[in-house]
Amino acid sequence: MRENEKFDAQKNDPVFKLDTVKTSEKSRVKILFVDDSLVSVGENTSFLIAEHLKDTGKVSVFNLIDGVMNVIVGKKGLEVHTPTAVTSARGTSFLVWAEKNKTGLAVTEGRVDLMSAQAGVGGKMLINAGNMSVVEIGKPPVVSVK
Repeated sequence: MRENEKFDAQKNDPVFKLDTVKTSEKSRVKILFVDDSLVSVGENTSFLIAEHLKDTGKVSVFNLIDGVMNVIVGKKGLEVHTPTAVTSARGTSFLVWAEKNKTGLAVTEGRVDLMSAQAGVGGKMLINAGNMSVVEIGKPPVVSVK
């Protein structure tokens, strides 16, 4: 979806800041960004490209509304915001999923910072490769588990 207009994406179509990507049942999408970040999106997933900054020191920001995404972060920083959590990473890979009232995170390489999306709820937790964590609405991240 771009500027409130819905269209079916085709292979090699460009994506832009403020585009919303939505997959349906039995569909998936992979998006390679100019900073070498790769986002693979599972079926029934919806996310917004809130910021994508290739040449600045700032981070790219994706808003995962619902569903699952596998992220391989390039050289620049990248954040994934969900209704219950915020993840931030650089040069790593992880899987993040958003459900009604919780977010799950599994780190496959490197490490990812995880915190509640609600201000003042808990602190930031560092999740290392091979570990996972969950953030429920209004609660801080649970202790990382293998």
